[in-house]
Amino acid sequence: MPSGKKVILAFIASIPDGKISDMPDGTGSNPLWDSVDLRLDMQGMTSNSPKKHNLQIQINAEATHKSLKTQSKSKLNTSVAAVLAPPGSSPKKIREGFVKSLASGKIVVL
Repeated sequence: MPSGKKVILAFIASIPDGKISDMPDGTGSNPLWDSVDLRLDMQGMTSNSPKKHNLQIQINAEATHKSLKTQSKSKLNTSVAAVLAPPGSSPKKIREGFVKSLASGKIVVL
């Protein structure tokens, strides 16, 4: 079984360009893409100017991968990577931001 990190990296690579290139400017949580273990949520737009999409990869409560399931049950915050991306950001830049966020444990601002 691949490690939890490898599962997350594979999820990031699997996100279709169309899911992260034409995002709504709305508020509130909006799932954009998901798998059994993970989901990509847009948590709305930042309030500062210029506004940015608040994108997060989160562990699903129903995760089946052992380490992700354990992490999901042990934490209130199930986000594993986060990116603040201005409208029009390329899918490649957003994916790179998620990889950096996963490695650093911090929010990446594009």
